[in-house]
Amino acid sequence: MSGRSLENAFDIAFKESGKGLDRKRTFRTFVNTLKELHYVEEMFPCRNIYETFKIALEMAKENFPLTPMHFPLWIRERLLAAIGEEGITKLDKKTQWIRVNTLKGDFTETINSLKQKGISLLEKEFPMYEAKGKYPISKTKEFEEGLVIPHDLSSYFVVKALEPKRGERILEIGSAPGIKTSLIQQLTKNQSWVVSIDVSVRRTLTQKSLLRKWGVENVEIIVGDGENVPIRNIDKILIDAPCSNSGTFSSDPTVFLRLNRAELKNLVKIQSKILKKAIEYNVPTVFSTCSILPEEGEFQVERYLNRLSKIPWDESFYGYKKSKVYMHVARTYTHIHRCDSFFISRLNF
Repeated sequence: MSGRSLENAFDIAFKESGKGLDRKRTFRTFVNTLKELHYVEEMFPCRNIYETFKIALEMAKENFPLTPMHFPLWIRERLLAAIGEEGITKLDKKTQWIRVNTLKGDFTETINSLKQKGISLLEKEFPMYEAKGKYPISKTKEFEEGLVIPHDLSSYFVVKALEPKRGERILEIGSAPGIKTSLIQQLTKNQSWVVSIDVSVRRTLTQKSLLRKWGVENVEIIVGDGENVPIRNIDKILIDAPCSNSGTFSSDPTVFLRLNRAELKNLVKIQSKILKKAIEYNVPTVFSTCSILPEEGEFQVERYLNRLSKIPWDESFYGYKKSKVYMHVARTYTHIHRCDSFFISRLNF
């Protein structure tokens, strides 16, 4: 599955062997089966891989609830300390979020058109909506034309913390595939200038294609890493740092099957180097990770306590309370906000 999203990998296999099956229902069962794998492996350590999958599949069909035992011990200890057992049991309760793209079309017309297709929309914060309905967003004309963008609420809050303004020159590190880039330009009506840097050639090519589709302008895309940024004269920085992606467990339950201590340690080092590089610019900086682990959040910014700028959202967004910075930073929690789990901080360098 290297280089592909969980859903893309599933679709490749489904085309080969899914004839006669309902794709949506089969994918849901597939994801739920993956959520059960670690639990089965721990409960039945002597079973081979085929027996393990068979047991996990039966548990998935019965909607077996999440428990701390669904996670490796070293992850379990961190999660229990951070969000408690109640939070763990609801880590798969994410909902579907979309953004209405006002760079491409009229807001009211887009909303009405989606409602006519039987898609129920509940506004969270303009332009973000919770979407429900049997008709897939990805099959709509609005999606194909770039009028609506699948956009998780957690990612929206990262850009909200940045508070982009018209005329600003913004450096975005870890930009691909361009979801946050497009939101910055939507909020500023394409009147800021964004320099987007990402280490992946493939992902930046995807970003270029999507930004054209979404009507995004005034973006310069560079292939590079956040430790060696070839640019100066900027007003703000948005760091979407490389991380474990542990906050996406609801969408990709393979995260904790793949992640190990050595990889986490390496990611933490990279994040730290990117933050140190950002200090050189001496401008307001938002540092974010799609992670539920404190090593990739609170622990990263505790050394910059005197530079942290409090994010003035309600208490449901506070960071982990065992950290001395918990009131200064923000988190989105899957079990509270029904989106991916993100860490968000704002620093005045």
